[in-house]
Amino acid sequence: TAIIQMNKKEVIEEQYIKLVSSDDCVFYVSKAAAYVSKTIQTMMESKGFMIEKEKNEIRFPEIRGEILEILLNEGKKDIEKFEIPPALTLEVLVAGIYLSLIHI
Repeated sequence: TAIIQMNKKEVIEEQYIKLVSSDDCVFYVSKAAAYVSKTIQTMMESKGFMIEKEKNEIRFPEIRGEILEILLNEGKKDIEKFEIPPALTLEVLVAGIYLSLIHI
């Protein structure tokens, strides 16, 4: 999976990006895996996101940890193959569209 545990030094060295959900769940994701999301790539490479770039961290105040974890784990599959509990489907869809992981 894309989710792994990393120490702070590796995050600082920019090999990994720290993603933080609205409920403060933390995910350390390799830059290559995170850049599957064009939204994350833009945030890390755009001049308008200096704090994120400096900290190598992106906070998602509108995405809960459970949803972010589903998207990180399922993100490389076609949406038709996602295994999502029915109660979370809409929330995953909205977050996936925001992160440019799901195209409809």
